[in-house]
Amino acid sequence: MARVFPAVLCALLVPVYCILAQTITTKSVEGEAFISSEYTVNARADSIIMRLGVPDTLAQIMGYQFCSGVKRFLQIGDAILVAPQKDKYLVRDTGIILISYAKMPTEVRFTFEPKNGAYIYQDQWNFTPSAGIQTKIVFSERYIDSQGPPSSGKIADWTRLIRERLEKLKIIAERK
Repeated sequence: MARVFPAVLCALLVPVYCILAQTITTKSVEGEAFISSEYTVNARADSIIMRLGVPDTLAQIMGYQFCSGVKRFLQIGDAILVAPQKDKYLVRDTGIILISYAKMPTEVRFTFEPKNGAYIYQDQWNFTPSAGIQTKIVFSERYIDSQGPPSSGKIADWTRLIRERLEKLKIIAERK
């Protein structure tokens, strides 16, 4: 596998908020919820991936604090232990973030599993070169919980968090 994994995984894990060019859709079914967002970043895909390959940066963008684990995401199965940052909307859990799939430089997936094992979520990031140095990013997050799908209020909070995460990614990716 290519050593570009770190950046791609980080990109997947890093949330970015783009107010104008971002479209977000949500749906919820038995025990599962799904959110998808599409936006454009003024940076090349490989650059986005490289900037996001540092676990501490990825964790921070996702609203977590890096505790331990790999120094860079290099291959499928690489993982980090994270603890939640305070959030006034959602209660977050300590858990593990790991690379579950990568097809460089077009797609990366990661999975978060909390320490208590009560649920999981999987993020998928797809990168498509656009005009000039721009990259179109399609971000999808699937939340699976044995307790059933989240309430509409939780979905609204979740959507807000996704927007904030994507904005953080955009800022980092476009930094010169």
